[in-house]
Amino acid sequence: MTATQNILLVEDDDLLLELYEIALASSGYGIYQASDGATGLELIESKRPDLILLDLSMPGVSGFQVLEELQRQRNRTPVIIISNTDDPTAIRKCRELGAVEYIVKAQTNLEQIKDIVKRTLKTVTA
Repeated sequence: MTATQNILLVEDDDLLLELYEIALASSGYGIYQASDGATGLELIESKRPDLILLDLSMPGVSGFQVLEELQRQRNRTPVIIISNTDDPTAIRKCRELGAVEYIVKAQTNLEQIKDIVKRTLKTVTA
């Protein structure tokens, strides 16, 4: 039997955080939650998740700052950005900072998010 893969959700919208948790937990993933970037960084250090779903626009420490800190630490945990913006400059910056996927919330449903998570985890564990 394989160990449960754990996902860290970093999202400041409580409703979205709950929806993502329900959808991903129902697929068998262990879930950690953070409602801001600073808490997200603490959980990355202490819990060592297999994957991070990261919002960009959050109070305090932004998603960009989290990506910059992960890059500084040479942390290779795959990060999927989940954001409201589809600005090409933001997308390019996230990719340069190591994000493996970029999801625009308004253009993606929960089933698609689950598929992207599954595909990403399969790729990194292969």
